[in-house]
Amino acid sequence: MTQHGIRAVGIDPRAQIDAGATIGPYCSIGPRVRIGAGTVLESHVTIRGKVTLGAHNHLHSGVVMGRRSRHAGAVVIGANNVFRESVTVQGGGPLSDQVTSIGDHNYLMACTHVGSGCRLDNHILIANASKIGSQAHVQNHAFLSGGVVVRPKASIGQHAFVSILCRVRQDVPPFMIVEGLPPRPRCVNLVGLNRRGFSEGAIRALVKAHRLVYREKIDLPRAFEILQQSELPLESVGALFDFIEAQRRGFHGRALERGCRPPPESLA
Repeated sequence: MTQHGIRAVGIDPRAQIDAGATIGPYCSIGPRVRIGAGTVLESHVTIRGKVTLGAHNHLHSGVVMGRRSRHAGAVVIGANNVFRESVTVQGGGPLSDQVTSIGDHNYLMACTHVGSGCRLDNHILIANASKIGSQAHVQNHAFLSGGVVVRPKASIGQHAFVSILCRVRQDVPPFMIVEGLPPRPRCVNLVGLNRRGFSEGAIRALVKAHRLVYREKIDLPRAFEILQQSELPLESVGALFDFIEAQRRGFHGRALERGCRPPPESLA
């Protein structure tokens, strides 16, 4: 691999590349690209348009980011992300505020695609060949299995698990496992929540909330009243119900379609 100090074919001299970054052979980097310290680009990586890569990211062979158009929106990527082979990340839309953003500590497996104007938060894992439609939002600690397709402007809640080959047309509630055609919240993501250190009481509250809302079809205010009587911790349930309420105010089960952005996650 070549270091920043060595002139390489395909790297525009106007690109801002930290001296601690590593650029592999046959990479193509445009003039408006910024690359942080410790970031590694392996061979045949293409980055065009206004793209900012933070520190200690790892881009494997064949990754493509950004857009050639001068009027396209930016791509902003945080730190400690891994992009496996042939991942594509599309630049934001034509308006200046339409930015494609990816946070920290995310892992995108081979052949995944992130569409224009998407927002990916932190600690997300996306398995092979999954496709995220434009302006979709994936919250912290979500897990998308292989071959998942997410419709534009859909939201995936925090700590959610989307099963293999799902076609996500509506928002996916946080803390839930969704599967089937069409995908439905089948149960609480018990394994994921245990790994993240959720208390037994919080998990029990979510299990009861799932039963009340998705199986017994009780409306949200009444379900919350019932849960309050159980003396279980309800912080996670509150986040779940806020998300569902925003989803129901949206269009065809998507809060972002009518600007009803799901509330920001407040839990670890």
